[in-house]
Amino acid sequence: MKHNAKITNKYAIGLAISLSMVVLLAAFLTLKVGTVYAVTNTVSANVVVRSFCFFTASNSLITFPSTSPGTTSTANVVTFTDPVGNAVTNVLIQATTPTGNWIGLNHGGTGADQFYLSNTLYGKAGVSTPATSVTTTATDSLVLVGTSGSNSIWFAVSIPAQQEADTYNAVISAISSC
Repeated sequence: MKHNAKITNKYAIGLAISLSMVVLLAAFLTLKVGTVYAVTNTVSANVVVRSFCFFTASNSLITFPSTSPGTTSTANVVTFTDPVGNAVTNVLIQATTPTGNWIGLNHGGTGADQFYLSNTLYGKAGVSTPATSVTTTATDSLVLVGTSGSNSIWFAVSIPAQQEADTYNAVISAISSC
């Protein structure tokens, strides 16, 4: 029985301590709620406005004139214009035809009716003969398009000497990089 009495006393003491803490806590909260505090904090903020460059091409299809094997076509111009960007952009050029070749349309793209896209040449506007070969790696054309501005790249194709007569297709991508 004494054993139970000790437990009862411990609970009674614990209850008394708990009740006094609740009363004390209630008094503390009453004090805080009844008082108005005015605090002024200054917060610094930074925002990063990312640059974006954008351009449109004057034409999405370049049609080269009929060209004889062993010669180079006349140059065709593509003008790139930035109507909305807020940063100067470099124009990167890349051959993106899956085979990396010009593919003949009349013979199914096998054998002699293909030739390398690297036979496609490009250069800055005002250059009489484009001289840089298109590659399968995006390469800086060294042509810049400014904000609300435009610039041009000339393209030509050098036809191999023994190339089979056909109509050839290829995909060349112009990529905006700022």
